Amino acid sequence: MGRLPEPHPLDYDWRYSEASVQAFAELLPVSQGILAVGAPSLARHLERAGREVCLVDRQPFQCVDNHRVADIDAPTPVEKGFQTAVIDPPWYPADVRTWTAWAGNCVGIDGSLFVTVWPSGTRPGDRDEYEQLLTWMAAWSEVSEYGLKPTYEVPSFEVAASHSAFGGGLSTSPRMGRLLHLKVNVPCAVPASRPKPVLWHRFVFNEYQIAVRPAHEGNAQPPHFARLPNVEGWNWPFVSRRAPGRDLIDVWSSQNEIAVSATTGALVDALRTLATLNDQRSFERTLSNFPQLLEWRLPRPPYWRTFEWQHQQ
Repeated sequence: MGRLPEPHPLDYDWRYSEASVQAFAELLPVSQGILAVGAPSLARHLERAGREVCLVDRQPFQCVDNHRVADIDAPTPVEKGFQTAVIDPPWYPADVRTWTAWAGNCVGIDGSLFVTVWPSGTRPGDRDEYEQLLTWMAAWSEVSEYGLKPTYEVPSFEVAASHSAFGGGLSTSPRMGRLLHLKVNVPCAVPASRPKPVLWHRFVFNEYQIAVRPAHEGNAQPPHFARLPNVEGWNWPFVSRRAPGRDLIDVWSSQNEIAVSATTGALVDALRTLATLNDQRSFERTLSNFPQLLEWRLPRPPYWRTFEWQHQQ
């Protein structure tokens, strides 16, 4: 099996624990193929066991052979041929609705959905959000809360955030969710997901990931790369989408290092050049306009894996 990149916070990449993956494998019907939506660790486990599974996930490196690289939204074509799906969406109401309705249309009437959602105490107002979600689900399915409580591994970006005392409750995740089971009664229109106005450029260097939001900059503008105001050091002390200042981030790594930059177009060019290098001196010369990156955990060449991709968010 190949080596996975580190989880990146832009992907909300909390991965099921091995114990939860095993519990799912025992719960799911062996005689049927499984559609795994945003559940790559489960897909890897089932595929290794010789079971039929299809993973739908936008992150291109998941070490799953039957992997459809796609972001779930209303226009996303459905994946037919499955009666059971496991869905692990970002824990926000709009995302859960979009992903669940899409998967429901994949499995069809009488199909089964297992959906992991936030537990009580995740954020202010989460109880009302949960009740509203159940009401929406009950309009097109038979819905019940399942006994299994999925647990999650702690990703590297959360480890980095937890080292700061600044973030408080926004620095850690619940690490345990609720599991809902739905039996589809009628088709459900897929609601549009929340707007995704930003195009992120993503780079993988070995296991390290770095994301850059390109800016519209003039050619004569001097290089710019700086810490976020009111944040100590380069590390973002949060994991929650509700964190203040999150929308200001222009550069973001899988180690939760962050920066603001008005010249990210030039930075994208520099990172593309890095992917071609084989020596330390060339590495430092390429980053001469962004020397602050030498303080990050960005690996030095030579690299055994480099890759570039893009997504809207």
